[in-house]
Amino acid sequence: MLKTRLWVQKVPTCSYKVQVRFSSNDKFTDTSNNFIEAHAATKEYGLRPYDLARLPGVTIRSPYKNRQYIITWNEDLVKNKALERFKSQDAIDRVTRRKNEIYTNYLEVQQKVHKNHDSEADIMLDEVIKEYKIYKNALFEEMKMSKARKEVKSEYQNIPDFTSYTRIRVQEDINKGSLRVTKIAAFCNFCIAGWKLVIACSSGSATMFGEFYHSLGDTAMQLSLVGSHYMSTKQQTTQFPYGFKQLPQIASLCSGVGIFAFGAISSIQNGVRVLNGPADLPIITSGLSVSNPYIVLGVSLVLESLSLFVAMREVQKQAALNNRNFFEQLRSSTDPTTSVVFYEDTAAVAGIIIAGASLKLMEISGSHLMDGIGSIGIGICLSTISAILIKQSSMALIGKSIPQEEIEMIRDDLESDGVIRGVYDMKVTYVSPKQYRLKAEIDFDGRKVSKRYFDALEKNKRFILYEELKKAGETEKSCRDFLLTQNEEVIDQLGWEIDRIETNLKKKYPNLRHIDLELN
Repeated sequence: MLKTRLWVQKVPTCSYKVQVRFSSNDKFTDTSNNFIEAHAATKEYGLRPYDLARLPGVTIRSPYKNRQYIITWNEDLVKNKALERFKSQDAIDRVTRRKNEIYTNYLEVQQKVHKNHDSEADIMLDEVIKEYKIYKNALFEEMKMSKARKEVKSEYQNIPDFTSYTRIRVQEDINKGSLRVTKIAAFCNFCIAGWKLVIACSSGSATMFGEFYHSLGDTAMQLSLVGSHYMSTKQQTTQFPYGFKQLPQIASLCSGVGIFAFGAISSIQNGVRVLNGPADLPIITSGLSVSNPYIVLGVSLVLESLSLFVAMREVQKQAALNNRNFFEQLRSSTDPTTSVVFYEDTAAVAGIIIAGASLKLMEISGSHLMDGIGSIGIGICLSTISAILIKQSSMALIGKSIPQEEIEMIRDDLESDGVIRGVYDMKVTYVSPKQYRLKAEIDFDGRKVSKRYFDALEKNKRFILYEELKKAGETEKSCRDFLLTQNEEVIDQLGWEIDRIETNLKKKYPNLRHIDLELN
């Protein structure tokens, strides 16, 4: 089956001429030029790191942020090595099926040992590098012998220095301010919840039960936020290639649902029950006693106000760092932990004021209806906060775009680069509260990419290139070989240009972690 492929070729008159060529799919089934990583060679062909260390590897730029370079192997060489060891393809299949389970368990053990959840690509490449070093030392000892062969010296010299292959530990930022805010709020709510429960049980007040539900829900929510904050720093795995940065958003969403399901509904139900029940007034203890509801409400108001003040200061700090005003930062997705605590503390302060007012009105009027109305008022307050949290977290999890001003700034930086002619279909979305993902179609200027390649050549290499160019016109084969070689060099240069562009973007926009630049 023939497949039509179109592309645009620029001609000197600045017009564009469309050419059509037909190519057979058979031409694209050749795998002799495929290169694979260590973990793929182990999983697909059953080779050990020891086997790979005896094969010639090819150094390429690392696609991972924690290495400068990685080693790959020609897939045909890997397959031939596997056939040499296991004798047949069926044997390879049997070995890989049997070893995959062992391999998975091995990775789990290694990840527990490393304590930082390294990816399988990292672990296996480290094992191969270790075997390379052992092999290189063995060759070095053999070279010391007087009868050492030239092949041994050549093989020893071909094994590269592994300094640039060493992993760079990337420390994930933990927002200590957000954690401090959440821990303070959790501690305050935990202490208050127990106190409110004692008074609610002794007095039978629906309003105090509503306050207990509120404080208990707050405590559970804030503890889950602290846990999700720490878990979000785990490194990505094969199953979760973008890591766990969305966990604070998930915790925020669960908190919103939990507040509504547990706190709001329970408070409203208790309030309705009191309104429809017998006209029995709760027992209110007076004086300086721990059973006095006004004392616990007063202490709660002080502690919740302190927690609210700390959360407010943290929101102001983050707003200043992100060049936003207070309310824009509160509505943003960059720090859901602090936003949740701020909303919760606001609801808590409002709930305490409602509870104190309803109890006082009940004492003055002598009507139990005030107790029920106070409980319903607390439930409505919790429902409002719950709706805000659910909306914000849901939008962030769906894939909310970053502010348009930042998108335009990133677009301007891309378009101002000398090797880029145009930027199309650009999208920048949140992949986590503080990390962005950029996807864009890029029209590269091939002539400028080639010029940068030639300009980067050393003087002696340029002379060699000119000599090769003179010889290229002698025969069709020499011309073809010259073009193939230079095309490969230009494609490598394009790869370096993409790396340069991505590096510059990440330096200017630290939150921009995942960049996908596609050729238009």
